[in-house]
Amino acid sequence: MPVDDILRRAIDLNLRYYASVGLLTADYLRELAEVVATSAAAGMRPFTQQHASRTPPPQPPPAPRANAGPMLVFEAEAGQPAIGVFLVENHLPQDIRAAIAVSRLTDSSGNAVDLSFVFDPQSISLKPREQIFVRATVVISELQNPETSYTGQISIPELGGTSIPIVVRRRRAVVVP
Repeated sequence: MPVDDILRRAIDLNLRYYASVGLLTADYLRELAEVVATSAAAGMRPFTQQHASRTPPPQPPPAPRANAGPMLVFEAEAGQPAIGVFLVENHLPQDIRAAIAVSRLTDSSGNAVDLSFVFDPQSISLKPREQIFVRATVVISELQNPETSYTGQISIPELGGTSIPIVVRRRRAVVVP
């Protein structure tokens, strides 16, 4: 393969990588701005040293988890989308083409909720050692009990049992006086 082609492909790969990271950063900043605006509208103030002596507000109980590893949390008000992003890497020695699957989501009592996740990209094609960011979106259902954690997994069976523990929660609507 000519050096020009290798260089062109390397530059193209770098451009695509930084474009993807830029889009992910823009999405993150947009979501962060929304959280800050919602917090400000609800009268919440950021934690500072002057507030250190106050008792922190009560937190919902943590979701039950089988392991202490990382977890992807999807949380929004009813009818609103919750977004998460995760990285997939092909650790296998061969190319893979894989679908993304979501397990059944249940609360601590075993009650299930049926939610439809949308993935971007919808399927994954990776060469050995290649990586890709996957964006997952789910619209939070009005049928979910507010502040109840529904747990499950996102998996990629073609990657030898790769799975990501997830929690999906419906936040109570913020009422601005």
